[in-house]
Formats: sequence, structure tokens, C-alpha cells
Amino acid sequence: DRTVPSAQTLADQMYVKNLEILDQKLDEHYHRECKKALAPAIAQIASTDPDAGYHRGPVKGLPRMNEKLAEYVDEGKPFPRAACVIDVLRNSVAFDTAGQILAAFDALESHEGLQLVRYKNKYHADSLWNGAPPPFRNLMVNVLFTYPPGEPDPAKRFPIVGELQLTTIASVEVKKVQHKVYELLRAWEGG
Repeated sequence: DRTVPSAQTLADQMYVKNLEILDQKLDEHYHRECKKALAPAIAQIASTDPDAGYHRGPVKGLPRMNEKLAEYVDEGKPFPRAACVIDVLRNSVAFDTAGQILAAFDALESHEGLQLVRYKNKYHADSLWNGAPPPFRNLMVNVLFTYPPGEPDPAKRFPIVGELQLTTIASVEVKKVQHKVYELLRAWEGG
């Protein structure tokens, strides 16, 4: 027997499908705006390490967005659960110092083309991940990007939320090792 999905489930699935199309179309524009906002902070990076600087992340795909929807259903999140999928456009910037991370955060906060939605300070002493200190330290910032910038007509604007991970080069080195553990935990929890 096949169970017919509820109207809410179908609406969530349709939303993330539309979100996938939108993120593919806006990815280049989003990164251009982020680089523009962060240019003064990025210019402060002295390191020549290949991990230093701005790095585009992959666009979150439909299979992962659907996994997130299922998690939100299990967690009892209210409809529309698809509105919780807010990190489809992703990037990271690895800095030399914490001061440069703060300069980047200030630049994002004051940049006209991006609106700060939320942030998580994973450097904070009270920051926990599954009851333990997070395996990867960063300042995770979600920003609302609207394309085209400055468009006054809401019918012609396309808003999307992106996620920036502001971190240090040292944290990136640790992440390379710890990410394998994260992948194993996710696989273990999922199966």
C-alpha cells in the first residue's frame, strides 16, 4: 500500500524543488555580493595557505533538502517546514585571526545588499554539538540575499538565505580531520 502524502508534505516538497531551481539561478549573484561585502576583511588575510580566503560551497541539492525536511517533521517543526531550509547557498572564509572574523561580521552586518538573519557563534564557550564542543569552530552567519538588489517591486524580487562560515585557517585544518568523523556519525544516525 502506498500512503498518499498530506497536502503539507506536498507543499513542502514543492517548495524545496522551487528552492533548488532558485538557488541554481542565484548562486553566482549571491557569491558576487558576498565577495563585495567581505572585500575589506578578505584583503586583511596575509596567509598564502591554499585554505585561506573565500571559498564557494556547493549548492545544497534536492536529496539533502528532502532529508532536512524529514528531520524537521521528526522534530515536530510547524508547517511550512521547508521554510527552515536556509542554507542552500553556502560559502566559507578562512582568516588568519579572530579579529579578521569580527571585521568580516561587521562588514556583513552593515552591507546594504545582504541582511543578517541569524548567526551562531561556535567559538563561544557554551557552544555545544550533540552535548559536546562543536567539532568545527566558526562564526556561522545566515544572510538574506535578494535579487535583483534594490528592486522595489516585490513581484520581481527573489529572496534567498545563504550561509557563510567565517573561521580561521587553523580551524580549517582541524575540520579536515574531524569532517570524516562527522560523516560517519551522520551515516550511523541515519542507518
